Amino acid sequence: MGFQEKLEDHLAKHLNGYCFTYRYIKDRPGKIVTVLEAKDENDQITRFSFDRLYDDHVLGADMRTITSRVRNLIWERGPLPNGGKTLCDLYVRLNSVLLDPMMLEDIPHRKVGDMALTYHIRRDKNDYLYRPSTITNELLRGLQMSRNELDELALKICRAKYPAEVLPLSDTIRNNFKRECEEVPAWYISDREGITGAAAILYDGVLEKLSRKLRDEMVIIPSSIHEMIVLPKNKVDLPGLEELLKSQNKAHQMVRSKEVLSDHLYSYDREGRTIQILSRKEERNDGICEMERHVGGRKGKLPARAKDEDR
Repeated sequence: MGFQEKLEDHLAKHLNGYCFTYRYIKDRPGKIVTVLEAKDENDQITRFSFDRLYDDHVLGADMRTITSRVRNLIWERGPLPNGGKTLCDLYVRLNSVLLDPMMLEDIPHRKVGDMALTYHIRRDKNDYLYRPSTITNELLRGLQMSRNELDELALKICRAKYPAEVLPLSDTIRNNFKRECEEVPAWYISDREGITGAAAILYDGVLEKLSRKLRDEMVIIPSSIHEMIVLPKNKVDLPGLEELLKSQNKAHQMVRSKEVLSDHLYSYDREGRTIQILSRKEERNDGICEMERHVGGRKGKLPARAKDEDR
């Protein structure tokens, strides 16, 4: 298999939201160059030199590295609001770490259990899901910001522009599906846009206020990248609920594969203000499996909100 076929195979696996084509362009008299075009679902086209990618290959770059460079070129050259001169449209989203682990190597992110908080610049309402301008490590260096500073700024902007919405789940079903349903002790958490709003659960005070209202520890269902469902822990059959979550994610009937967030339930401890994955063993004992987070070489509980020293 030649370089072009290998590249096409890798691009199809890791950048399957784009259509790639080759064009031959006269660069100057007597000089023809090969250009690779990436076209997204909104017909936005990014062009870059295929010949330079081939040169990288000849110099020893593997396909993983070359695919990452293609992804970075698409993100960096994609149109940003106001020519990319403003960060006022920053927003965050939670993703599954399993969706594309290779992608996480190229972008700043904060791990939350088996989810990852990533940072983006919103273009328009047609680009919310899969065509945002993603902040890459290179772009972050150009902004001369640390990841913690980016995290703090992005969450601050999101809290102001896309406030959290915490509603009884039964009310959400009535409003969205226009049908009656019995009252259930569950709450829906998203932002007011309701699109990629699961990250609203990390906003300052959201879980803390809800826990005071419930006066109980809470179980969190990462139902999709768009929303979270929260229930009082003493009202839940934990093993049965996790099996239901896994089956729904696997079937892709309620949630598309790219919108799956996690197969695991989470728990919020109101005394420690921590969010953790519930392990299957701990579920049977109604206990909490503490997640470890490395901060400056130390291990500790994963906070539901960033502490000042982590920023």
